[in-house]
Amino acid sequence: MISPIDFLLAVIAVMAAGFIWTNLKFREHANRIAGEYCREAEVQFLDGSVSFGTFGIVRNRNWFRLRRVYVFEYTRQGVTRHHAAIVFIGREFTNLLLIEP
Repeated sequence: MISPIDFLLAVIAVMAAGFIWTNLKFREHANRIAGEYCREAEVQFLDGSVSFGTFGIVRNRNWFRLRRVYVFEYTRQGVTRHHAAIVFIGREFTNLLLIEP
């Protein structure tokens, strides 16, 4: 017989694994978005990858949804680094924000 504590720990482990797997899928999507933006804008996508920025819960369309933010860097002339963020709310891509110095 499985004790309630063991069952709870197993449920938490499965939920954590699901959260990690889902974030990896969103990261892949964010990488594609960042790469496409950099190609279209004719800028260099630095490091070739996005990084997980933050996440939190936001209210959207009268529902609470998870907001994920991924960040990346790019350069226009190869001299200075510029920052950008890709925002997902729920399962939807919502914004690509350019952060100019």
